[in-house]
Amino acid sequence: MKNRIFNLYADFVCEACGILKTDLFSKKKKKLRLYSQARFMLFYICSVDNMKTIEIKNLCVLNGYKLLRQNIDYGIEKITNTIDEPGNKEMRQVIQSCLRKYKDE
Repeated sequence: MKNRIFNLYADFVCEACGILKTDLFSKKKKKLRLYSQARFMLFYICSVDNMKTIEIKNLCVLNGYKLLRQNIDYGIEKITNTIDEPGNKEMRQVIQSCLRKYKDE
């Protein structure tokens, strides 16, 4: 069940950011801000949906992306601290749209 909703969230974020899912879960492109920001949004969306950090970590591993729990916590904190800034309106809209779309999943 969590795997299904995680993948729906990942697909939504990828489509909204104009990236491929393989790039979202790729270490090769981790330096590009767009990919890390998309991952952080995914982590944040999952956390708002009450997924635990360890569940998010395990679901990332299933998608071929190994990381530490601290990386997830950092991403969630980064979005939490910046989501209400005026320049992040588009990011806020993507997150809200995703949560609305899959709220009953």
